[in-house]
Amino acid sequence: GPHAKNLVPETDALILQGEFALVLLMIEAGLHVDMEMIKIVGLRALAVGVIGSFLPMGLGMAVATLILRLDAMESFAIGASFATMSTGIALNVMKAGGVLNQPSGQLLLAAATVNELINISLITEIDAVVANGPWHTFVVPIVIMLFLVVFMSFLAVKVVPCFLDQVLPRVDPKNQENVVLGLLLATTVVYMPACKLTGSSALLGAFLAGFCFCTDEHVHHTWKRQVKRVATFLMRYFFACSIGFTVPVEDFRNIEVWRRASILLVCIVGKICMGLFAMPLTLNEFLSLGFAWGSWGEFSFILAVRALRGNLLSGENYSALVLAVLISILICPTALRFVLSRSEKEAKRCIQEAKKDTAWDETGVAHPVYYCIQTRSHALWGQQGALLNMLVEVGCKIVDFRSFHPFSDVGTQHVINELYLKDTQLQLVLAEQLEPADQERLNLRTKEILRAVLAALRSAEVKIFRWQPGEGTSELIEEVHHGASSYDVPVGSFRRSESPYDQIAAQQAHVEIQQAMTRHGQGDMRAVLDEYCHPGTPKAHHELDGWVHTDAHDAFHLMNVKPHSRSMASSEDFGESSVEESTASERV
Repeated sequence: GPHAKNLVPETDALILQGEFALVLLMIEAGLHVDMEMIKIVGLRALAVGVIGSFLPMGLGMAVATLILRLDAMESFAIGASFATMSTGIALNVMKAGGVLNQPSGQLLLAAATVNELINISLITEIDAVVANGPWHTFVVPIVIMLFLVVFMSFLAVKVVPCFLDQVLPRVDPKNQENVVLGLLLATTVVYMPACKLTGSSALLGAFLAGFCFCTDEHVHHTWKRQVKRVATFLMRYFFACSIGFTVPVEDFRNIEVWRRASILLVCIVGKICMGLFAMPLTLNEFLSLGFAWGSWGEFSFILAVRALRGNLLSGENYSALVLAVLISILICPTALRFVLSRSEKEAKRCIQEAKKDTAWDETGVAHPVYYCIQTRSHALWGQQGALLNMLVEVGCKIVDFRSFHPFSDVGTQHVINELYLKDTQLQLVLAEQLEPADQERLNLRTKEILRAVLAALRSAEVKIFRWQPGEGTSELIEEVHHGASSYDVPVGSFRRSESPYDQIAAQQAHVEIQQAMTRHGQGDMRAVLDEYCHPGTPKAHHELDGWVHTDAHDAFHLMNVKPHSRSMASSEDFGESSVEESTASERV
């Protein structure tokens, strides 16, 4: 590039292609906004998004002013560049680790949306500072942006899905994807100049265009089939040219640049401390969320370049800022991979402990009771935190917690949680048939846990199993369809009559069929896999005990709660917190 050997011709043309990729990136960012996820995580998502943006920004301004002795405008430019986070890198690392549908991953997904809006608003503010406009050029665009976000939320939930459901059936199925894509791009073409006229960044228009369609599965399906590969290819131009060509590599030989970058890198503490919002607040969860939020992202380069071109940043301070951002991008994802690897090892140890405690040769020995709880409910504000708190209060240790819901049909009862718990208060003898006294203790304990779950979810369908991975499958203790009127539910229990040896044989046969299907790629064996469950046991769906998912999630039939079926729906249409993560989580 121009800062090294300058061998690339027509750099402006390549940078322009990178700018087009940035527009597609913003459309995709808006399209992947998960409003129900923000609602499920609740106040913690807003806190991480807002505090995790403005705390490092304030630290950056303080360090630039007090230590580097820069003026107010240059300090503001540096602080604004430190308000970003590398959403793409963090999500890819967490996706590879299979934790996007766990509490920390979902918190990151929800908070990243808030951070995207703050980044766009900071671009507007930087442009206003460069233009040296009157006070209303700083305030009015932000007010308009907030109004547009609220208005687009209404359109995304109430208008666009209904509109497409009315229009698409009248279109030839061969042309449906073209119509959907045309509507999305036409909306982008209208919104971008409209937002520019209000004083905001044109990128806000691209983001809002995607946001407007974020709840419709037709658009998600079409984007993946028609645009995703093109956008992925063009992103190479964005990172290599639009960003890479602005990196002043010749200045990295300057010791002063490294000194200033080291000082600025201290501000990363303000990002890593966001791990304090993790639930449950363990060391691994703290480090996972902290390092996921820790690296600065592409918007740091965009803001820094705009400040440099507007003479808000000097060349040496710009180089130090870019170097600090690059160091964070190298350190934090590497640390995150290490933490996720350690978390996976600890999870495996917990699972092995559960298998050992429930193995057939432990018959007659008292061990802690393990449960699998599955719930289906509406999305409630802050329900994730409420559910975690209630389970901890009743004395349950969380072995694994995953959540699933599709992007579409917002407001329906389609949010599914699956939790594996270790009871720290109840120990029972492992036996073919529990003694009456032990059975009564299990019933009372199950009722207490169900009350806690229903208190957090208010109105939900709940299945609770006694999880015995050492025996090979789970035992359904209670299934309830419960409203919000009463928490006093009857508890019934039944046990299988088969011996542990039969259960182990069933599990082993099931695993062998699964491995054969993987080796030979025979899709028709999936039906056999579904049917090869031990008589009288639930369908195979657990990740942690050798059984596998056969769909996005088969604990409940999601189609039963959808108001209607859609012609373009497929298993791909489930969001990031659904199909891909449930598949990745099977490795645990």
